Amino acid sequence: MDVKRAFGGNGRHSLLASCESIEDSAQKAYKSALSHDLPSFIRDLLLQQQEALHTSHDEVKALRTYA
Repeated sequence: MDVKRAFGGNGRHSLLASCESIEDSAQKAYKSALSHDLPSFIRDLLLQQQEALHTSHDEVKALRTYA
């Protein structure tokens, strides 16, 4: 599978922009999940994952800036 074609672009900038958009959608899903009453161990796990996603989002955004 051609990853660039799958994300609708043929350049590095387009691919990174697609990744950033997908990460934005994932952040919305985490925000939605965290709005519910959850056991603390699940909430803690989701918060850790959300923070890791935020970090990777910032890295992708920085790469896109230089693409």
